[in-house]
Amino acid sequence: MATEAKRLDEYDLNSLSDHELAIEIDKRRVIYQHWHDVYLDEFIPFAHGIRLFGEFYNDTLNPFDPAEFILLLNSSDMISLKRNQKLAELAAEVKQNPELIAALQRQDYFVAVCEPFIQKLDAFFKEFSGLAWGAEICFSDRNKTIKHILQLASKAPVEKDKVPDPKNQQMQDHFLSQFQGEQLKFARQLLELARVSYKIRDDDNIYLGRIESQLIKATELAKNRLAAKGDPDSQRRNANELITLLSNPGQILKNKCKKSKNKQQSGKLKARQIVGQPAVAGLSSGIARVVLTSDDLFEFKADEILVCTAIDPNMTFVVPLAAAIVECRGGMLIHGAIIAREYGIPCVTGIPLATSRISTGDKVTVDGYLGIVTLDKKL
Repeated sequence: MATEAKRLDEYDLNSLSDHELAIEIDKRRVIYQHWHDVYLDEFIPFAHGIRLFGEFYNDTLNPFDPAEFILLLNSSDMISLKRNQKLAELAAEVKQNPELIAALQRQDYFVAVCEPFIQKLDAFFKEFSGLAWGAEICFSDRNKTIKHILQLASKAPVEKDKVPDPKNQQMQDHFLSQFQGEQLKFARQLLELARVSYKIRDDDNIYLGRIESQLIKATELAKNRLAAKGDPDSQRRNANELITLLSNPGQILKNKCKKSKNKQQSGKLKARQIVGQPAVAGLSSGIARVVLTSDDLFEFKADEILVCTAIDPNMTFVVPLAAAIVECRGGMLIHGAIIAREYGIPCVTGIPLATSRISTGDKVTVDGYLGIVTLDKKL
């Protein structure tokens, strides 16, 4: 997947004629579908390996927290954690330099104080740009990324060198001490398999996102070309329509947009409390931000409550800003629960209509002990 994404990224789309671009979009769509199928068939089953280890660990030790086994699986070389750590380092550098903060806030990137920071930011883009989330490409806009880093700087303490957590080693030693002989060998193998499964189930989303971003690049170029030729609906065109219009310039496609139905509920009733699954213990209140698009991600502010359908590794860079997480999907091993546990923030999952029952700007209280989200009036 990584090799495929790199090959596509090196391809010069701008040199293609409209007809050639249409062919390339179709090729990239096929490539993405292939790797999406591989993702479903070969990567998702690794989650089952993690669940099996969790059952084995809990049956062996009967811990108070049935999710504590996740602490044994964390891997600092996961791509999403490396990306988040790089952003934290950039935020720490900004936090210590008021002059740099002022220059970045006024988008004056060419002054001397910005030069070392911009060089590091460009290195970050080179390593981590080209990730797709929500049919959009993350980290393709310098201003949005800097805005996010400023938010991190406003919240995060100055980064210190991290040292290995001795508790993790103690947990591992305690777990392995339950076995002897061949059983000990089996337990070690099972732990290693679970760790590999955990890493792959995180990284796979990143790799698939890189493939998807290459399809998005081609379709965005097509939309811009059609817009330049006067197509008023260019930005709403799907891949099939783009291919048709690029290959047949004179063709007119009827607007198939259906009239939007009124989805508002009758009356003015609104739930006071909504109940889900308690994923990470804790209690936190704040202003909700419903995240459905890439723009929503980069509008996220420090200490807001993150409300989304489901978190995946392509978007976890906003989690350090969040006071709590609320997700539509549920489960102990969902990415949102895992990353919330990593950062020690409350998390409630399994609220199917969370993104429609909660609105950006609502004041909410997230109870990760009981799995309850309380909605107050919008401020």
